[in-house]
Amino acid sequence: MREFCEENAPGLFDLLLRSITRNDGRISPDREALQRKRTVSLIHILSYFRSQKTCQLQKDSGLYSSLTGLSLQGLSSGPVLGFSVNPRTVQNLKKGMAKTHSEQCSKQLQEVLNLDCLMINFLDDYHNIHTRKVQQHPS
Repeated sequence: MREFCEENAPGLFDLLLRSITRNDGRISPDREALQRKRTVSLIHILSYFRSQKTCQLQKDSGLYSSLTGLSLQGLSSGPVLGFSVNPRTVQNLKKGMAKTHSEQCSKQLQEVLNLDCLMINFLDDYHNIHTRKVQQHPS
């Protein structure tokens, strides 16, 4: 992978490795090897994203970025960097989710009725409480 980087993006491997490895001499050889493996994984992920037209992770990342406040202008750099899809695609994903929301809810409720159980998630400020309720049939 280092050779691949030196040929296609000189200095990228070392830049990424330095960014996740301490340089004070206290790193063990095993930890250094682990950091090299992590660098290879990161470069592989980046290469994969850039070689795909779009993938589900890019769609999810773009949707998440948009929903957490990233502007359309900020989102427009996503396809160039490979972390997201085009802002128009994100807008279409939102519209599609809004259109099919009631169908998805109905489908989930029908599955619950077929399974004869219901899971209720309560969310408060600090933790989730998961409770499984089994329907009691009258005797």
